[in-house]
Amino acid sequence: MPGYSPKYPLTVNSVDGYYTMNKTVFDAIRQNFKNLLLTNPGERIMIPEYGVGISKYLFENLESGFDVSLTTEIEYQLGKYLPQVSLVDVTVLTSEDRNDISINGVYIKITYFISSFGVTDNITIGPESLTFD
Repeated sequence: MPGYSPKYPLTVNSVDGYYTMNKTVFDAIRQNFKNLLLTNPGERIMIPEYGVGISKYLFENLESGFDVSLTTEIEYQLGKYLPQVSLVDVTVLTSEDRNDISINGVYIKITYFISSFGVTDNITIGPESLTFD
């Protein structure tokens, strides 16, 4: 069955061709949003301004308006590179909010809406992982 784009991380799959593919447009959009969040500006060849660069927020002071700055950057990048996706909410959770978060850890929950599907979805970024709800 053909797909829309290679699924990351790349894995060999003889059924899809050489690599496992995203089989739906929804999965391709989710992956594109994940890539937009994780790509640092200047990292993408020929599009140096592409990417939120969420890792640059890793050592930010939480009291410095970090969540507002992150929200603004995500909204800007979505408007420019993924206009079919709109940001609903960015929630930053620390050890003060949840007992299972280490003292220096932070979780970022990003809620977004894909207008072409009428679907709201979440991405959670934490110390150990990046997951979709």
